Amino acid sequence: MGWRKRPSVGGVLELRVLGGDGGVAPGYQTTSFLINQSILIDAGSAASALDLEEQKKIDAIFISHSHLDHVKDICFLADNVFASRRTPIELISKPEILEILQTHLFNNKLWPDFSKISNGHCPIIRYRPVEDSVRIGPVEVSVYPVHHPVPAIGFIVRQGDSSIVITGDTGPTEILWEAANKEPNLKAVLTEIAFPNEFQKVANAAGHLTPQMFQLEMQKLKKAVPLLIYHLKPEYIKELKLEIKALEIPKLKLLEAKQTFSF
Repeated sequence: MGWRKRPSVGGVLELRVLGGDGGVAPGYQTTSFLINQSILIDAGSAASALDLEEQKKIDAIFISHSHLDHVKDICFLADNVFASRRTPIELISKPEILEILQTHLFNNKLWPDFSKISNGHCPIIRYRPVEDSVRIGPVEVSVYPVHHPVPAIGFIVRQGDSSIVITGDTGPTEILWEAANKEPNLKAVLTEIAFPNEFQKVANAAGHLTPQMFQLEMQKLKKAVPLLIYHLKPEYIKELKLEIKALEIPKLKLLEAKQTFSF
């Protein structure tokens, strides 16, 4: 399912939606995208969506921000792969985001500090601060600040002659769109909508988008590429789908768990 293309010199960028919902309820999975079987963008549902053998293939997790719906499954993934790791899983983000995780999550109070616990070969996780870009094999990931109540970043993921934007959680923002407009081979934008239009004040305070805010935000994007929407809150799902449909924006698609895309 998704866009297919002939392999480029740098290979095809494969993306699998593990979860893209804005809350937890039966049938809903919070944000996590799998890149090329070994890289995660956020980990809200990584352990619950991947089987144990798939979890063992994860080598890097890029973290958009510290909220639980984007990081909670790092805890369970680290526990599941403890015995099998020969190198640490890298947790990659801005220093201030990693500091929050170290202080408030992997602190031996809420969860064991897997950066200090070794299986005899290596610690299970390693923090890797990033200020601009990181390359992992053929994949390059650049990070850009976005608007959210806690320190937060969006991503441009590149491989071969393709790139995609993944905004993470954000309200109206600027720097990420400026960078996206400079991408010569942009293939898609994955971005959020969380609240119905009637909750615009709440969305503003929470650093999220409504359909109307999303429509205004897309005026900043000068590329006519597919728009893949996630983070709809389960409580408002019917209303949100109607409001998004009413926008009549071409090339717009709502993401669902288990979808796969090739760029």
